[in-house]
Amino acid sequence: MWSHNCFGCVCSLELCWNIPFSYDGGFLITEAAQNSAKEQRYFLKKLPKKGTYTLIILVSNELKVNVGKLGIETFLPGYYVYTGSALGKGATSLPNRLARNLKTLKKKHWHIDFLLSKKEASIEAIAAVSGKQNSECEINQFIRSQMKAKVLIPKFGASDCKNNCESHLLYVGNKAIKRKICVLFEGKFGEDSTFLDLGE
Repeated sequence: MWSHNCFGCVCSLELCWNIPFSYDGGFLITEAAQNSAKEQRYFLKKLPKKGTYTLIILVSNELKVNVGKLGIETFLPGYYVYTGSALGKGATSLPNRLARNLKTLKKKHWHIDFLLSKKEASIEAIAAVSGKQNSECEINQFIRSQMKAKVLIPKFGASDCKNNCESHLLYVGNKAIKRKICVLFEGKFGEDSTFLDLGE
């Protein structure tokens, strides 16, 4: 069991299990309003320029969404995890890619844009791993195995995937997953991982 700094006190993760938090290279940062623009800017500023990210998305009601070339797809209510990478410069850097994902109004280009354009779909948390190599398939398959996640929308975010991922959007149902994902990332990637809880 590892410890973390929680507003000056040191306690085990289990003792603070129900507190909104963000994990940043060995520390959990607790805030009353994790979804504030200030907290988001702080989180994005701390990120490396390149890396792989996972969005934890909550769909509140069943949705039918026209996902570009995939056509009309049905999204069941519950939690989804979407994994992608951002290895470029400028707009395709990790901080800017995540800043784009957090915007409510934007031109729809990626599969994920079509889902996030719906008010019923919200980003509840973000996990990111620094690195210059594309690790999205490795992370996607790791999450699928550890969380026993399902593929509901084949080829979502994975049209050109060469590692047989089926989809980079995984469905995990209604079980709470944010802290589980945080622990998985911390355990696998250590100080290379960062986590932000955007929930209340």
